[in-house]
Amino acid sequence: MLNSIPDHRKRHTYEVAEILSAGILMFVLRCESRNQADQLAGQQFEQNYLKVFGMRLPITDTVHDFLEQLDPKELEFLRESLVRKLMVRKVFEQWKFQGYYNLTFDATGTHVFDEEPFEGCPYKETKNDMKWYVSVLEAKLVFTNGFSISLARNGLKIRAVRLTNRIVIGATTRRAAFKRLVKKVKTAFPRLAIVVTADGLYCCEPVFKLIKECGWKFIFTFTDDSLKSLWRTINKSTLNRQKQTIKKLPNGKWIVDEFSWINDLPYKDQQVNFITYQQYEDQQIVERHVHLANLTINEKNAKQISEQGRLRWNIENQGFNAQKNHGFALEHKYARKGFNTMKNYYLLMQIAHMISQLVEKTKSFQQALNYSGRTIRYVIKDLIAMLTRQICSPKNIHRHYRKIKQLRY
Repeated sequence: MLNSIPDHRKRHTYEVAEILSAGILMFVLRCESRNQADQLAGQQFEQNYLKVFGMRLPITDTVHDFLEQLDPKELEFLRESLVRKLMVRKVFEQWKFQGYYNLTFDATGTHVFDEEPFEGCPYKETKNDMKWYVSVLEAKLVFTNGFSISLARNGLKIRAVRLTNRIVIGATTRRAAFKRLVKKVKTAFPRLAIVVTADGLYCCEPVFKLIKECGWKFIFTFTDDSLKSLWRTINKSTLNRQKQTIKKLPNGKWIVDEFSWINDLPYKDQQVNFITYQQYEDQQIVERHVHLANLTINEKNAKQISEQGRLRWNIENQGFNAQKNHGFALEHKYARKGFNTMKNYYLLMQIAHMISQLVEKTKSFQQALNYSGRTIRYVIKDLIAMLTRQICSPKNIHRHYRKIKQLRY
């Protein structure tokens, strides 16, 4: 393919690949700052990097200057292309639910600034201080094996607003961002079969209608204090029930799962289905989850639908929590000015997290990790030490690659 590209375009393509790869590497190796990434640079590390990846290693200032000028749409397209290739290769196939991809939505705060980082950034003002807060609404594919793969995002930058003392993004703002994000995903993946999972904020008639127009399914958390008229209908209706005894505890108590559901509940111009899951320990409720869905519920799929609805927590645990507290340093200010530059660092982090998960969740890696008794952070430190102090043999690396026929999960 490169043979058809003029030499000067080839050089430019390689230079861009080198810069973006260096940015992704910073997150894959959990450097947590641009300064830490630059500390990796050294003759032996750079030589090994060139042998392994066939690329030079630019300093992070070069990466930063490039990201300042790069349109974030380019990295969004790169991320979409990578996810699409994984879908084509059926990497996620075994964890799909009834042929659907579970796409969950949630918002999180990413940065707090003492000075306005970009025009329109939400802020909080007190008597003695003023802070600016950057947040994002993320859409991630989540699966029962723990994958949390970024598919699309929207910055919650609508207009400059004064936040309350609780520093929360209003429901109206989040729903507006949700609608834009849904349209973005539908445009990028028009034929993708999706079941949307999200918290109770999105339990409302306009969202139900939007999901229906997209041809998607949904499973939303349903709280006791929302949609009062629908709750009144539910309380007057007869529930279908399914009980299942799970196990007997050493103390002699029994654990029992109970699923209850109702199909075709009218709500304004829409019809929704209701399902609740309750776990009993010696006849006392110890766990309860309630959802609304537009999937028809029956005895065969009630458990799976409830479990898929609860998968939305993956975006918090395997998604935001991993990126904030396990080395990716989501809340670190890789850029202090420029909304586009912040977007680009965020997108590089999502790509790096995707690559890390694809490696760390393979059966061979998990087996080796369990056998060693080490953590992933410790393994990465060992990898950095090896690249810094030892001479890598390209022959041994290529011989190892040829042995790997397929990554298994």
